[in-house]
Amino acid sequence: MTPQVFVEQKTPQLIYFINHFLTQSISFRELEIFAWDILEEWNNIECDKKSQPTDDESVFWHLLYLLQSENEQSLLNDFDVKEQVTKCINYLSEESSDVPNGCVGVRP
Repeated sequence: MTPQVFVEQKTPQLIYFINHFLTQSISFRELEIFAWDILEEWNNIECDKKSQPTDDESVFWHLLYLLQSENEQSLLNDFDVKEQVTKCINYLSEESSDVPNGCVGVRP
């Protein structure tokens, strides 16, 4: 599987989990476990270290980074963090064609 295919497959799941967390349908712990599952699965991907990630992939990894680096309260209540998350989701779900500013996701 290529990095592009991996991101294409995981993006809808990531958006689903984040949206359900933001509406408090799932716990923060479930979101954390899902994020770690993504990272574990990524370890099985063969990827050319020289290849550059697409914009979609960069936004995907930035969004995952936000989930790993912010605490539950920040994700739920911090306006700036929520705005970043929302812009990433909108881009990845193709509701916006603009890559979010300051989005510097890199492959793990």
